[in-house]
Amino acid sequence: MDEKGSMSKATCEVTPHHLLLDARGNAALGTLGKMNPPLRKREEREALWMAFKEGRIEVLASDHAPHLEYEKDTSFQEAPAGVPGTQTMLPLMMLFVKQGRLELPRLVEAACGNPALIYGLDAGRVAVGMPAHLSVFDLHDVIVIRGKKLSSKCAWSPFEGKEAVFPRAVFLRGEQIVEDGEPVVSPGHGKFVTGNAR
Repeated sequence: MDEKGSMSKATCEVTPHHLLLDARGNAALGTLGKMNPPLRKREEREALWMAFKEGRIEVLASDHAPHLEYEKDTSFQEAPAGVPGTQTMLPLMMLFVKQGRLELPRLVEAACGNPALIYGLDAGRVAVGMPAHLSVFDLHDVIVIRGKKLSSKCAWSPFEGKEAVFPRAVFLRGEQIVEDGEPVVSPGHGKFVTGNAR
């Protein structure tokens, strides 16, 4: 936001993989860890994390790129860039909320409110007249990430073995689509929405 409280036309986003992974600590990922921009040093990752927590980075994004393992099993130069991230984005951040390392309002703002404002969508907040897009989390229900159990077509995750808090229930336009942590609708249940991007 500018000095007058208006949203700027320039935006800034960060992904969980850039907040939580770094080049040296995650070198074992090999070509699976190839992404754009590439992973950086721990100090740079920590600076991103601080900027995100302080609200200087507007949006939390997944940058979901579900390349199959065999597609990335080649030379680093030839391997496609990107990692899967949609299904683990919020669960990873909710673990930090549970641990008191991230404020819940900051996460909601970055993952819901700001994206809705930027894209001009009637969503991103709980209010009369807004569509009831809601997720219900149990912060005591910590689960270890296993790529084979995720819904992504690639069946792997750069966060394999890390803990996260997945939603127990999800509501889309008021209809429950996840119950007890499992989808209860068929793929393709969503609908295309348009907004008025700023």
